Amino acid sequence: MKIDSSINLKRSEKQKLGEQFTGEIDSSGYAWLELSDTEKQRLMDLYKTPSVYRHGLDVSKRVGKLIFFEDERLYPNCPVLILYLSQYKAEILKKLEEYNELTPTRPNKWVTLRRSANITLPDRSKRILYDYYLDKPKIFYNYRVGNNNIFGFTNNHMVAATDMYFFHKFGEKINTYYMLAYLNSKIMTFYFKERPIELQRQKSNVENDIPIFLPRNDREQLLQRVIIAYERKLTRKLQRLERFFRLKGFHFDLNISNEDETEIDLETFVSEVDLLTVEDLSYRVSGDLEAYTIDRDSFPILILNQHNLKKLGRFKEIVFGNDVHFKYKSLTIIVHQKYYDKFKITIDSYFNFAEQFDIRKFVKIKIPTDDIRDIIHIKKNQLFKKISGLSSEEKLRIEKIIDNILQDKTPFGIRGISTVSKILYFIDLSFIKMMAPEYKDVILMY
Repeated sequence: MKIDSSINLKRSEKQKLGEQFTGEIDSSGYAWLELSDTEKQRLMDLYKTPSVYRHGLDVSKRVGKLIFFEDERLYPNCPVLILYLSQYKAEILKKLEEYNELTPTRPNKWVTLRRSANITLPDRSKRILYDYYLDKPKIFYNYRVGNNNIFGFTNNHMVAATDMYFFHKFGEKINTYYMLAYLNSKIMTFYFKERPIELQRQKSNVENDIPIFLPRNDREQLLQRVIIAYERKLTRKLQRLERFFRLKGFHFDLNISNEDETEIDLETFVSEVDLLTVEDLSYRVSGDLEAYTIDRDSFPILILNQHNLKKLGRFKEIVFGNDVHFKYKSLTIIVHQKYYDKFKITIDSYFNFAEQFDIRKFVKIKIPTDDIRDIIHIKKNQLFKKISGLSSEEKLRIEKIIDNILQDKTPFGIRGISTVSKILYFIDLSFIKMMAPEYKDVILMY
């Protein structure tokens, strides 16, 4: 862990730190100290609301790590983390003083949670938050949920910023996967749209406002067990898609209608591939006339930046003969048409995923070859097949399976419900059939 305040220490003092805690000094003069296993277990992945989508968690949107101390008795067991936090102790104490939460009899309380380390569930049982955040199934949502029933899920370690809430209402007696399926179902979409829930930061009324449907007979209990099995399967599938596609740069949405709607973070996808950059293929020209003197086979990209523009924005495209001019204010990037498709995918990805639009960083990004573009197309196609929509025949087969379960008949074909879209449709239709079968067509439109 980097100790920022170490930059002000003498080298001998930094070396002493490194010897005491095991560490090293980097080329800039900062001390980096090794964390113990106990300390590593106190670091939780931190997320905010943009990471939430139905049934899942966008792991590419992790905003950092949070140090989780629920008890000051951990103080002596985490010396490096305490040293790191001590850099900000004055600011933390000032905040606690503003909240009137300083406790003179507990001098180490400043490193712990401001709130309790556990919560009381509706069934009066206690939920220990550290264990819950570490590896228990978790349902969460945007604190301004409004009329969107979007409830995310993970069973991996994570904590949330203040713009996310965890759904705790059902306690330990109602299956988490059943609740997740129910909260994200079409029937709940209908409920949320027709009865929007206003939610204030200080007090959530979501958990008190949502009626929870429970099976009323043996057949509905059987369907509930099938829903749980498929929701569990769905979350595993989505977690695999996160690992094998999103973390590799393919950003998907469960409602895409074709493979081209999948956005590609090109910089992530080609991060370990040796490719030419925009700068490698560019020649900086001082005027329009000079552009006609350049060997375009060697330099298919020309950059005209007479006013030394530093910040970038979305380009306008203008075709001139064999070139396409990308213009933003006084900046013009002239791209030969043979490189247009490669350059276009590069700038689209850059503007979709870069945090800041800077010319110096832009010219360092890599341009994909034809082979890389072919691989991107193949990967998009593979992803789309995993989440693409259903035909009317497939929907009828799924409805027949649900009807057979509710009519106590053998549910032939149940093993064929294997893709993301089939599972989602099965879950949606199951709740409609149990709760409001006469309004099936209306609710499915939501």
